[in-house]
Amino acid sequence: GYSTYIGRFERFDVQLSGQPDNPAGARVEGRVDMGSLDIANDEFGETLMGPDWFDAAGFPEARFQSTRILITGPVTANVEGILTLHGRTAPITLAVTFNGAGFDRLRGAEVAGFSATAELDRTDFGIDRFSGLLTDKVRVEIEAELLKTFGVT
Repeated sequence: GYSTYIGRFERFDVQLSGQPDNPAGARVEGRVDMGSLDIANDEFGETLMGPDWFDAAGFPEARFQSTRILITGPVTANVEGILTLHGRTAPITLAVTFNGAGFDRLRGAEVAGFSATAELDRTDFGIDRFSGLLTDKVRVEIEAELLKTFGVT
């Protein structure tokens, strides 16, 4: 509990819909496969996926759905939404930065890049093993490049 422990989810899906000239009217939905956590320590990863922590067998997916987007600057916004994790639902706000967009010749697609951060209390989601002994605050960092699907706005 004296350093920052970092993990990464390998399997997820994000959908952004809306018009570029109206970012406040956009909608964001995301899903994370909880069993795809990589923390570079397989044994501890299995522990975290077990019933005392994430219980990935009982709650295999985390979901986020935006409810409101508040523009805070030329390329920043607070994306408010509902996070469902470990069978519990609570509000969360993502501080989002739009990093840019354009045609990616390597992928042959229009791409938009975003960075986002949030802090949540794991006990709000019933993940309370060693609460008070280990930090309850979890920092979430998201780096995403979203590819445009033609015919979808």
